[in-house]
Amino acid sequence: MCGQLALEQKIRHYYEGSIRLRINNNTTNVFSLEKVYHTGEVKLSLHRIFLKAPTPVIKSLVRFIKNPIEKHKKDIRIFIYKHSDEIESKNSASRPTPVVTKGKYFNLSTIMGRINEKYFHNRLRVMVSWGKAGIVMGKARSNIQFANFDANKNLIRVNPALDKRIVPEYFMEYIIFHEMLHKVVPPTISRSGRLCFHTKAFRQREREFKDFKKAVCWQRENWHRL
Repeated sequence: MCGQLALEQKIRHYYEGSIRLRINNNTTNVFSLEKVYHTGEVKLSLHRIFLKAPTPVIKSLVRFIKNPIEKHKKDIRIFIYKHSDEIESKNSASRPTPVVTKGKYFNLSTIMGRINEKYFHNRLRVMVSWGKAGIVMGKARSNIQFANFDANKNLIRVNPALDKRIVPEYFMEYIIFHEMLHKVVPPTISRSGRLCFHTKAFRQREREFKDFKKAVCWQRENWHRL
């Protein structure tokens, strides 16, 4: 509570309006703001990493409270990115993530082993697992997410929709290679303060995959069959 009180006092030093601060331990929504217009009160929810935020970040928070536009988020985004390794689930240590690598048609562990040896000299240490059955990883079928890399858990999750006979082996290799790259090619901060994961450096490395063009072509022509 002492840390929260100190942070609240720092914010009030630059902001004279009514504010209600809540400290959270979320893994996704680490920073949220709600203005109650009929009272003028600001409800601010911040991840615990902000308890040690320096003055420039506090000033950026206040600027965003006063005028919530994108350019005022730049320092906030950079601060969150620098402390992203601290943003993890409270239960991650006590509740191990289940890892399932064997599917009906593909063994993810075997595929990753080949990719690790061919492209990363067997130096990459990352887990891979099928995602939960029935969960569509994407808001629409036209925007289906084939896999994602969870940096906090050092885990690649693969959409079980790919475990089908129609999916070629080279496409599965490409998907896992793509996610493994997220482990070794860090995101950057754009001028607007946004996190960029698919940077120029990332795209260049991605093209090192032997069947890159063939995999991209298959994805474009067959995603609707999944």
